[in-house]
Amino acid sequence: MEPYVERAVERGIDEIGFTEHVYYFEQTRHLWSMPYHLERCVYDIESYVTAVVEAKRRGYPVKLGIEVDYEHAREEETAAALAPYPWDYVLG
Repeated sequence: MEPYVERAVERGIDEIGFTEHVYYFEQTRHLWSMPYHLERCVYDIESYVTAVVEAKRRGYPVKLGIEVDYEHAREEETAAALAPYPWDYVLG
């Protein structure tokens, strides 16, 4: 994360957001039916969130984001899966 922040500062950017696709995380596997999504659910969302939150705690100008794909009739399950985390923004 540090190289990204350093490069942003060099270019005069005062804040950056880290945004990952929600289907990359094991914790969301139950939401998906498409093979494309299921094949990519291999990472731990806790590690991602912890890394960005720790960077914020250390004073880096970062935001925690997530990009959420729509899965029909899974809105409540999706919201419940994301609720435990301190997102600064959610993209749909």
